[in-house]
Amino acid sequence: MYEFIAVGILLFLAWLFIYFKYFKKHGNSTAVPGAEPVTDGEKYYSVAPWGDDKNSGGIDDPWHTLQYSVNRLGPGDTLLIRGGTYREYLTMKQSGTTGNPIVVRVFQGEEAEINGDGVGWKYGFNLESGVSYVTLSGLRVKNFAAYGFALWGDNKEIRLTDLEAYSCGTGLRIISATDLLIEGCGFYNNNAGMVISPGPAIKARIERTRSNGSEGPGITDGFVLDSGKDIVIEKCCAEFNAGNGFNCQTSDTIISSSVSRANGAYGIKCSGEYELANCIMDSNGLAGAYLHRGGRYELYNNLVVKCGFKGDFGLTAVCEANPSTVRVTMVNNILAYNYGGVYLSGAAVLEKEDHNIFWSREDAEIATSNYSYGRNEINGLVWFKESGRGEHSFCRDPLFVDPDNHDFRLAKNSPAIDRGLGEGAPAKDINGSIRPQGKGYDIGPYESAEGSIAPPFAEITSCPGYSTDISDCLKFTVKWDGSTTGGIMKGYRVQVRDGVNGTWHNWLAETTTCEDVFLGASGRTYYFRVRARDDLGNWGDWSGQQYTVVPTDDRSPLIKYEGAWETASIEGAFLNTVHRSQAPGASASLRFTGAEVAWISGTGPDMGQARVLIDGVAQTTVDLYSESNKLRCTVFTAQLDNKPHTISIQVFGTKNEQSAGAWVELDGIAVRQ
Repeated sequence: MYEFIAVGILLFLAWLFIYFKYFKKHGNSTAVPGAEPVTDGEKYYSVAPWGDDKNSGGIDDPWHTLQYSVNRLGPGDTLLIRGGTYREYLTMKQSGTTGNPIVVRVFQGEEAEINGDGVGWKYGFNLESGVSYVTLSGLRVKNFAAYGFALWGDNKEIRLTDLEAYSCGTGLRIISATDLLIEGCGFYNNNAGMVISPGPAIKARIERTRSNGSEGPGITDGFVLDSGKDIVIEKCCAEFNAGNGFNCQTSDTIISSSVSRANGAYGIKCSGEYELANCIMDSNGLAGAYLHRGGRYELYNNLVVKCGFKGDFGLTAVCEANPSTVRVTMVNNILAYNYGGVYLSGAAVLEKEDHNIFWSREDAEIATSNYSYGRNEINGLVWFKESGRGEHSFCRDPLFVDPDNHDFRLAKNSPAIDRGLGEGAPAKDINGSIRPQGKGYDIGPYESAEGSIAPPFAEITSCPGYSTDISDCLKFTVKWDGSTTGGIMKGYRVQVRDGVNGTWHNWLAETTTCEDVFLGASGRTYYFRVRARDDLGNWGDWSGQQYTVVPTDDRSPLIKYEGAWETASIEGAFLNTVHRSQAPGASASLRFTGAEVAWISGTGPDMGQARVLIDGVAQTTVDLYSESNKLRCTVFTAQLDNKPHTISIQVFGTKNEQSAGAWVELDGIAVRQ
């Protein structure tokens, strides 16, 4: 009995030794399969729906629950979340350090989701108050009644990247934070999208983040920032929210290259100190830009379009129960197709207004507390003479590419092209193109050297399928044509390639003609395309390709003749010769690789019949009889699979009753390559 107990103890001790020596430290692995290299000293752990909290947490030995996993992280640790659905909520209480943040991210190439449906808790992924130096990346949360992601205040150096929140009370709620980065995130169909309240947010950057479909109850805005300073919102988008797209009450804030579209209230509602640049405010129910309360607002190269359809202006600057002055600078902006143009209350001071385009309401493009200025008064410089503003501003349709489908790039001949002011204009446009690209800066968020023109159009209008359709030699004529909108055609460039896999090269690099003669070679296929240039130097796109097959001549050594054949010189035949036979059983064959094959022959009153075979399989019987002699006729064609084949033409020695003879003729075989 005692012997068994001793053996058991020894086995248990051996197991403990093996476990601590070989398994306990799996979390310290320095290489993650499929991920970027790990530097020495970093610790990687993992969690997976199929894991077990009794495991070591190593890459190949994952934990099971997120809460258990994050509880074990320390500075410099990385937790990799494997793909799948986690039905739990969690609170993170540990912080990293300046040089060693805690990283929690989804495993490369996988999708992980925290789903609160049935969990019975209001909050999804929580960072407790004071938790700092944490990076959270790639995770999706759904169905939490209050917040999908939550930072509970005084959080520092937090990086939130590529997160998504669906169907939550608020997608992301931040009580307060410093040195905050939110990048590449998306908040969809929540009551509210992203909310920082009460704040402040100090030194925050929000990039490439979307907030769509906020419907309430409660806050229904896409982005809410109740207080803070040193804020940058760049390349963000707020669409289809029941409230405002952006609702911000911060200072020292830049909103650039962002879009606020189809929101029920204001596009961008802000109070404080703001610069708005390269933004698009499109189809919002109230004003596209609502500048309220005292502060300084600088607007450069923005577009406010189709806003205020509930009875508001495109841009409104007012002071709501606040004696401070609303100071506004407007340069290079477009306000078009709004219910009204610009409204400036008595507390609004227009420090600078110039190089703007107004095209919203004929009788009220600019309205103040005392007077409304219509298009005639702005274009007639009445507004400039009375206000000292807007010397270079004007009223005219800005001409967008496709405004009905929200394509607000500048169309050719748009009055916004090259008419902007360089001072204050962003160095790049909303798409990242450098300004200026033309002779001057463009007005609005888009900059284009071609003015987003409709380029000249060109096409090949005539190109024979077989050169023998129009020519008895190796030369044939190719024709093309083109057109342009609002310009003058200046020339064409025509390219050719030999075979479908050949390389395009210039046949005619510059030509003003619309046709020319091409010299080919027997047994080749030529593809042609063309593009046009207008008087502004703009090149259009390449046309679709058209092809011409130059047949293999009847005298080619590639054609194998069997039986009695004779060569005849016939003026007008392809290269002026044909092979003829009326001997039963005589044949001609060609082995080829191609997608199409055709038999070129003459027809006439003394012609007979022949059978065509492909790869030994009869295809049809061709009767070459016609009342009069005809040359270079395509008497048989077949579409193939671009693989090796053999075509054979077998002479029957027969004819129809109208024919005076039984001659079979071969002028060429055309193969499309």
